[in-house]
Amino acid sequence: MKNISNIAGQGILITALVIASLQSNAQIADKNKDIITDPAAIEKLRVEVESNPEDLKKHQDYIKAVGVETPELEKQYEVWMKQFPQSASIPFALGRCLLQ
Repeated sequence: MKNISNIAGQGILITALVIASLQSNAQIADKNKDIITDPAAIEKLRVEVESNPEDLKKHQDYIKAVGVETPELEKQYEVWMKQFPQSASIPFALGRCLLQ
């Protein structure tokens, strides 16, 4: 009887892990669903952020377009943090998107 209970518990644990994994993959896909591949559109959003680096909405639009899981995002934010060292919005926007 104890073995049956142990096997059932392991089955529940495996099921929970599989469900958690599927949900995690869905969330990553959700974060990247609105990625823009048109370089001109990304450039336009980049220029908009640079025109007003304190505007969090512009950051949000840029991040959504480039994609959270892309190396380009981190590289661009490193450039902006050097270009606008007095701006708190730039590291805030990057940190906020990584936490969501």
